[in-house]
Amino acid sequence: MILTLKNIFALNKDDVPRILLISADSNYQAVIGYITDHIKDILIDSYNQYSFVVDKAFNYSGVIDTLNSPSIFSEISYIELFYKTKPTIEHQSNLSKVYTYLSNNLLIIICDSLNKRDLDSKWIQEIKENSGGILVINETCIPDLVTHYLHSYNLTIDQNTITYLIKQNSSNLPQLLQELQRIALYFNSHDHVDIVKIQDIHRNNSKYSIYQLSQAYLTGDFNNSINILNNIYTTTEDAILINWILSEDIKKLIKIKSRLRNNDNLPQIIRELGAWGDKIHHFTLANFRLNYKSLLKVLDMLSKLDLMIKGAINSDPYQQIIKILTQISHS
Repeated sequence: MILTLKNIFALNKDDVPRILLISADSNYQAVIGYITDHIKDILIDSYNQYSFVVDKAFNYSGVIDTLNSPSIFSEISYIELFYKTKPTIEHQSNLSKVYTYLSNNLLIIICDSLNKRDLDSKWIQEIKENSGGILVINETCIPDLVTHYLHSYNLTIDQNTITYLIKQNSSNLPQLLQELQRIALYFNSHDHVDIVKIQDIHRNNSKYSIYQLSQAYLTGDFNNSINILNNIYTTTEDAILINWILSEDIKKLIKIKSRLRNNDNLPQIIRELGAWGDKIHHFTLANFRLNYKSLLKVLDMLSKLDLMIKGAINSDPYQQIIKILTQISHS
């Protein structure tokens, strides 16, 4: 079955195809990460996640062994196969063997962009015959992604504003996703997002932003982190945004360390988690500098910051943020 992005976003837990092929060129890695995260959110129940990078000499026995391994708590296995190009004929033959071991488990196949001739080939038909779905990602998918992202925050947007956002970000998808994150933070639930309001956000931005703060602490630049903090922090409301970006980054770093157990391709893991461009370098530096113990300590400090913001702990959020930045930068 050929799927659209709208189809993917409309799936519930019981509708997720047990085989899903996602085809896209390298420019759409950020979109692939968003889609796979969405699917994992749909599954809700616990699952064991495995990722494999498939090259020409890849041995599929590891995938089959994973599917045959008994689960103590009856979790399903969520397996991602990342092909650097398109699956070769030999790969296609091995995929057929994998299908026979799938049972109730979920297989995500991610490969380079497929053309019309590819989509008519035998191995694609075999995916369909095994109740699988095929999603081809291209530029026509981006408006649906924008709409879905903002709808998840109870925000509405019109087509003209979507077109404006895409043009403003020069079709740079990681940058577009960051812009959507910023919009979701600035607008209230049930607001309508339009061009004028977005332009107001841009005009009201200070010299520094929380994204520049993120870059500073991820790279271990404590002095610059404090300089940026002092420029963007004026009230406790500012602590809400800062707490959000800190929490997002620390959770990503924990996920990176977890995924490195099954996949040693660090840049690829970082891209899968929605970071791109310079962010890959920033997270790489932070990953080498911060160990699990440090990350868990920061996570605990962030939970206390959240309670301070809500007034449950009588303490200054600004001072807590400084402590967190010190921990991240100096670990």
